[in-house]
Amino acid sequence: MISVYSITGACEAKLFGRKCVADTCIRNYDGSEDSLFLLTKSIACGYEVGWEFVEAVLTSKQTFSGFCKVINARYIRLSSPLKFMAANSFIRWWFAWASAMEIDFIEQCFSCGDNIRILAADGTKLGYTLKQASITPIETVTDTSTVHPTPTKRFDRTLITNRMCDNKPNERKQ
Repeated sequence: MISVYSITGACEAKLFGRKCVADTCIRNYDGSEDSLFLLTKSIACGYEVGWEFVEAVLTSKQTFSGFCKVINARYIRLSSPLKFMAANSFIRWWFAWASAMEIDFIEQCFSCGDNIRILAADGTKLGYTLKQASITPIETVTDTSTVHPTPTKRFDRTLITNRMCDNKPNERKQ
């Protein structure tokens, strides 16, 4: 049995393979013809759920767990036989779906463009591609690392310098 999730509800279903006319091979169902993305043999979710999450993030900065709560509340209102998947399952599904769709959600800085010089990171959002960055492990302390103090230790920030850029970190383009 596989749990199939959509915007309006979830249900359980059985997957069958398709046999060819000659009965020599079986084609396994992958869901793409029906706009379903199969994460595992037990979880499938409609593309519309992925796009709704993208829209929720772009318009209201929705989180994964918040989105799961919203969809689960909708399922309850619409009397869905199953609850929406757990947040950790949705996170796995969404990143696998986005990867399979080959969608690039990285936003460029309007000033730097592809030439990122400094990245401000708090451990929850990183807006760069690995092709553009040279990363030093956080355990490595250098003289150029600057920690900017904040009211609580939990929210300390450090600027990460892109060493592949010709400009120095403290210089700004005019």
